[in-house]
Amino acid sequence: MSAAKHEQSNFSNAASLAFPSASFVTKLFGQFDFKAPVRGGDIIKIYSEVASRGTTSCKILVWAVNARTGVEVFRTFAVMVNARDGKKVPLQ
Repeated sequence: MSAAKHEQSNFSNAASLAFPSASFVTKLFGQFDFKAPVRGGDIIKIYSEVASRGTTSCKILVWAVNARTGVEVFRTFAVMVNARDGKKVPLQ
């Protein structure tokens, strides 16, 4: 995908919008399940949404779509933890 142009939204954007007072760090990413190739010049739109929340963290679904063809390129998830000064902080 390095040759492709990217139109990205920050994967933590969904978490930041849902929890505006949080200070998120990425705990982990799931496996990237690539479903379609990306060619040089393709524009890839990356989307995210909150799938679930815990006391101090949330799971974000992340997927990419080829803007020209509408085909899903990949799907994964990220776990984001609300942390301040190196300590977990409850989500509000």
